[in-house]
Amino acid sequence: MKNQLIVLIVLFFTLVSSAKNQTECGKSKSYKFCITKTIDSQSQDVLYYLHGGGGDEREWETISEGVYAEWESLNYAAPIVVSISFGKYWLLTPKSSKPFSGLLDIFLSQVISEIEEKTLGVHVKRRSLMGLSMGGFNSSQILMHKSRINFEKVALICPAFMNLSPWAMDEDVDQFVKNTGASRDVVRFVSRAIKRVVPNEAFWKRQVSPLDRVSSILNERSSFALVAVNQEDKEFVSGGTLFAQRALDAQAPVQFEKWPGGHCALRSASIARFLQFKN
Repeated sequence: MKNQLIVLIVLFFTLVSSAKNQTECGKSKSYKFCITKTIDSQSQDVLYYLHGGGGDEREWETISEGVYAEWESLNYAAPIVVSISFGKYWLLTPKSSKPFSGLLDIFLSQVISEIEEKTLGVHVKRRSLMGLSMGGFNSSQILMHKSRINFEKVALICPAFMNLSPWAMDEDVDQFVKNTGASRDVVRFVSRAIKRVVPNEAFWKRQVSPLDRVSSILNERSSFALVAVNQEDKEFVSGGTLFAQRALDAQAPVQFEKWPGGHCALRSASIARFLQFKN
């Protein structure tokens, strides 16, 4: 009987905890979305979340428990969270000759306005942005793009930045794999994904590549960014570290953190504290 009572108490608190946030999902012609609101929070701030490769618009629900717990412990009014997905794998890039390119412009010129004007029903006070892995790459494209849409904070979490050109020669790939211990299959997958939306290496370096563009685009007036990499992330730790170093050299307001663990081992408290706004 005592054990049953303990189980009922644990179940009760689990239900109460999950009931603090309410998520509603929907879809448009080209994308799906979920909107999560915290009961009793009057915040008019909006956090846009971009999921990792293979994920979907519901990923925020699976990774955010620790973030909400930290916000609650700090007595911080949680923002409205909008999670966007164009499918399991997608990259925000400028329009090019590739048929699946152009999502960057669609996201900034259409998706944001549709969500905020037709769906949220609130006047947005401040926007922030967080991306995980593939979503970190996508968030970097927004961070480095001049747009009327302003994101005051941008969190690039375990961003999929590979310190290797998608058009690298075989011998360069071999050297990268040897130096980092990276998986050759992951290297090939990332290269194929980029080539699906980027026509050639010149276009990549000039209009897409985070590592090639960061030094000339970010500066002291850029949005405040968190770049967090994982120490045992063999494919992406060097690229994320180099991106952060170049951003800091350009005097951009960047907070760089290196967390333990493999790819996307999260530190929820760091994420929550970075995404806070001072009222």
